[in-house]
Parts: sequence; structure tokens; C-alpha cells
Amino acid sequence: MKSLPYLAVLTAAFIVSLTLPCPAQNAAPPTAPPRQINLKQVRRDAPPKAAVRNLFRSQWNGTSTGMVAMQLIYNEKIRKAWNISDEQYGRMTGDIVQQLASRPEWLEIQAEIKKIQKPDDPAFQNADAETKQKWEELRERQATFMIDNYPREAGKLLTQEQRQKMREFQLATMSAAPIISPDMFEGLGLSDEQKRKMDNIKKGLESEYIQNTDEMMDAMVVYQEKIYEKIEKENGSMIDAKEFGEKMRAAEEALKSEGEFKKIMQSPLDKSRALVTRLKIKMFDVLTDEQWAKLQDLIDNPPDYVKEELAKMKKQFGDDRQSDVWQPGINTWKPGDAVPEEYRQERAKRKAFPQKEKDK
Repeated sequence: MKSLPYLAVLTAAFIVSLTLPCPAQNAAPPTAPPRQINLKQVRRDAPPKAAVRNLFRSQWNGTSTGMVAMQLIYNEKIRKAWNISDEQYGRMTGDIVQQLASRPEWLEIQAEIKKIQKPDDPAFQNADAETKQKWEELRERQATFMIDNYPREAGKLLTQEQRQKMREFQLATMSAAPIISPDMFEGLGLSDEQKRKMDNIKKGLESEYIQNTDEMMDAMVVYQEKIYEKIEKENGSMIDAKEFGEKMRAAEEALKSEGEFKKIMQSPLDKSRALVTRLKIKMFDVLTDEQWAKLQDLIDNPPDYVKEELAKMKKQFGDDRQSDVWQPGINTWKPGDAVPEEYRQERAKRKAFPQKEKDK
């Protein structure tokens, strides 16, 4: 899944792990990890498109810290920067999933799967069309259940300090994100009135956000298939497990050099970038001068680990074009890309007229 745009890279793998077929009844216990990966099976077990759409929408609807935790806590350097303890990490990656899997809603879905699952065909490869359709619906329900519940439960384990660090991370890396969590601005210490104003801004752009992310999701699926097709054409469907990651990276780089990334992803990414820019500027206008100064400092002077992640994000998106928010490639990153320079200049003029909050 490493070739999906950055937001989906880790979350897609997480969803897949939760929606794999139930073991057949009386099946033998699992053995050592496979030495080879069946590319056809990887493609078949990709997370349901609708579930990933729900993931993107949850990012918009105020579960940012939980989603960020889910995506990035596997990075040891980030865990250290956020002061996430080994106990918290263990509970987030194990205990919470087990607890959710014991809930009645999940068990009900599992029971429905077992009703239609045959011991000799646990992955539904040879099932008829009606059974396959039912299986897809159940997988979508599984993924949606976890997307709806995991971030909330993971968020309960976080301290206020950790939530603050996560939101600051989001603010510092907003230049590379084609979609953002509007509630990340709470990391700047918003008043209730500011939250109300920002919520109204979000509501005004919500339908456009949903349309844009749906288009981006469709493009991502097409691009992912292109990568799989290239790997299979060059290597066959059975890939050595140790080489799989490298072959994914090589296929993606080849497709980018051939212009396939731009052809498939550029238009939906441009739409999302334009929307995010408009959203951010509207929300910037709600900030006090003190909050604005703090935001600029987060963007202009991020810690080294944030710079590293920002570089990865920009490389993942294959960004090699110039705009008011985005800069080309990872080697030309410079502080301030998250804010158009024209806005900085206009905002600086306001300092001649100090204010506590901007009235809308």
C-alpha cells in the first residue's frame, strides 16, 4: 500500500488488517509468515473504496488526533517526539482493536460472514456473484465500524499534551496535505467563539470537500491498479516478500517518470489543494495576532522530525509544480510553503491595528 497518497498509506494497511477474511471454521493455526506475496490476493484484499472514503470524511469531521495517532504511532521517532509510552503504544496497536472486536456490532458482522463462508473457500474466490457482493458489503461494514470507533478509543489514551503535539504536527505539515482536519486549529488555543466561526467555515465548504475527496479516492484506486499491473507484468503475480516493498517503490517511480502520476492524480489533487488553500485562509482570518504568530513559528521552525515527515509527504505526492501553497520536490522545501506569501504580507499590515479577534 506504500504507493497510495500519504494519508492513506498507513491507514489502508490498518483497514486491510481488520477486514481480512475470517479463518475458516476448524482451520489450522497460522504458520510462519509467507515467503511470497500473491499480488492477485493483495489486490483482492484492498480495503473497500467506500470505507476509505469514510476515512477521509472522518478526517474532516473532527477525529484528527485519533487518525493521526493511527497513522503515525508506528514510527518510533514520532512516538518519542510525542512522548507516547510503550504502554500506550501497546494498547493502541493491540488492546483497543481486541476490545472493539468483542463488541456486539462487530460480532454480528462476523457471524454474518461465517454464514456465507465455506471452509474450502475462506477468501470467497470461488463464490457466486451474489455471495461476493454480500461479502463486499460486510467488509465495508467492518472497515467503517473500525474507522468510526478506533480513533475515538485511541484518543482516550492520549494526554492533553500529546493531543497538542499532534495538532501542532498537523499545522506544521499542512503545506503537504491535500486534505486536512479543520479541528487541528484547536492546537492554537481557540476560544469558543473562534471555534464557532471555524465550524461555520467548514460547513460552508463541506459539500465541495466531499466531492473532491471522492474524486481523489477514485483516482487513487486507478493509480494503485496501474502500479500492481506494472509489477505483475514485470515479475508475475508471486513476489518474494522481502522484495515486495522495493518493487512497489520501483514501479511507482517508473510510473511517475512516465507521466502516469500526473495524468491520473494531478487534477483531483489540484482541486483538493485549491479547496484546502481557501479553507485555511478563511480560518487564518479568525486567528488573533498572537495565534497567527504561533502558527507561523510552527510552520517556519519545525523540529527535525517534522521536516523529515514533510519531505516524505511531498515526495509521496510527486509534487513537482509551483503554486502559492506548494513548492516543487523535497529538495526545494523552504519554511512558509503552507501560507501564500501574499497573505503573510496582507496579514502583517494588520499589526498596525492590534485586535484580539477578528469579527466575521
